[in-house]
Amino acid sequence: MFHCYSSITLVGLGLGIIFVAIIILMSWLRMRHWPKIPSRVVSSSMLNRRNPVGAGVVINEYRPSVEYEYIVRGRRYIGKRIGFRDGRLWTDCLQDAETGLFILGTEVLVGVSPLNPQRSIIDTKVKLRDLDFLSVLIVLGVLIAGVGAWVETIACP
Repeated sequence: MFHCYSSITLVGLGLGIIFVAIIILMSWLRMRHWPKIPSRVVSSSMLNRRNPVGAGVVINEYRPSVEYEYIVRGRRYIGKRIGFRDGRLWTDCLQDAETGLFILGTEVLVGVSPLNPQRSIIDTKVKLRDLDFLSVLIVLGVLIAGVGAWVETIACP
């Protein structure tokens, strides 16, 4: 039923998933230490979407959207990233989303990658809620690798 190759594949897949999660985490940790430079908000708006949650119920969700410009070594850049997981900024509470809006022309400090100035982010702090995705990846990787190790005990002599 099972082959030794199945166990090797599962263990490799599990370890690969764990490796990807660690790379993402290391990237986030590096971003926390990017140098902060001043930028100016050039666009700020509220995005709105209708999210069907089931049984014919649809809720409105909101998310701030911002563009800011900054200059590095005489070159002008436009950034859009607010936080580590911008996709998590959607909320059904308009007031919560409004806290992420910036007034046009406001000066904001942004973290800018020293290696690639096109990469920038406003909020360089990693919050606990940002880590849930990585923890799910790590648990998934451990489970898959564990199943692979279990299959190896069954299938491989």
